Amino acid sequence: MAERLRGSTMRLAFDRHGCRVVQRALEVLPATLQSQLAVELKGHILECAEHMHGNFVLQKCIERLPSNSLDFIAEELQDHAERLAMHRYGCRTVQKLLEHATPRQQGAVVAQLLCNVEKLVRNTHGHNVVRQMLHHGEAWVIRQVIRAIASSSVLDLANNKSSSLVLETCLHVAANGKHAAELESERALLVAAFTGREGKGAGAGLHRTALHEFGNYVVQRLLDCARGPELQALRRALVKWQPQLEDSDRGRRVLAIVKRQGRQEGGG
Repeated sequence: MAERLRGSTMRLAFDRHGCRVVQRALEVLPATLQSQLAVELKGHILECAEHMHGNFVLQKCIERLPSNSLDFIAEELQDHAERLAMHRYGCRTVQKLLEHATPRQQGAVVAQLLCNVEKLVRNTHGHNVVRQMLHHGEAWVIRQVIRAIASSSVLDLANNKSSSLVLETCLHVAANGKHAAELESERALLVAAFTGREGKGAGAGLHRTALHEFGNYVVQRLLDCARGPELQALRRALVKWQPQLEDSDRGRRVLAIVKRQGRQEGGG
């Protein structure tokens, strides 16, 4: 199979049916032959990442090749990370790179993404790249993402379809992810961005977020991730608007969590 494909990888990768042949070859061939096929894409990685068929071949290369064979792919993508993250097809390749490449190979890509977090989280495709950083990144990467988001207008982000999903992921990984112990300060910072400090800040509009089609899911996650005094402050901010919340299915879902937590704390 490798002999028949040699010299044709690039042409096949951009063909509707040929791309499937190359993907299959990458699944079944030994590592040395996989690398021989993949290297034929060298110099055309960006083009491949943005192609409707080629992107699937590139994803398969990143999945199947040994990490020490991914250098040329990472190098050709590193100056275009922001552009690719917001591209319909390119975002898929960036996500695969974040999942399978080594921290060294990801370095320049991650650095560029971290400089554009607020833009990416609002983007239809970019928000999935940020979520992949949160799921697979090292603690320092997650820390920078959360701090960038916490310094933004979190209620606006909560009410946006794309960024609301990123907020939910931030709260989850900071409270329950594998790096949670290292991210306690970031978890508390993000919760504080919603509740405000000493009666100031975002807490004043929290009930509107609880009623929003996307924001209510963020508030539910917030209730699950808040701790001690910050949880009490969050509940007070919501209960204050109980009549308005009870008029909505979304609001009632949030209140149900507040009441359930109260019963559990009271032992009833």
